Amino acid sequence: MLLDAAGVRVTASTGSAAELQAVLRQGLPDVAVLDVRMPPTHTDEGIQLAVDLRRDHPSLGILVFSTYVEPDWVTRLLKDVPTGVGYLLKDRVTDANRR
Repeated sequence: MLLDAAGVRVTASTGSAAELQAVLRQGLPDVAVLDVRMPPTHTDEGIQLAVDLRRDHPSLGILVFSTYVEPDWVTRLLKDVPTGVGYLLKDRVTDANRR
């Protein structure tokens, strides 16, 4: 909803890594926005997915959202995906209309 409100066209919304990978086979967007904690275990699946996506789609931008400050996850993400990636805490995104 925040992206839509900011005028960003959202092409798909998925609930799992498998669903996202299926969408990406149909066409590559500019950016994939991931949550750190995704099904099935809700631990660090988003970090692993970011690494896998970069390997399979080197031009895809990746933004990982998290509710948690986890230095180990950020370090791992930036080590394995050194370019075209961001890690943003969800509490930093509050209002799409505020500039």
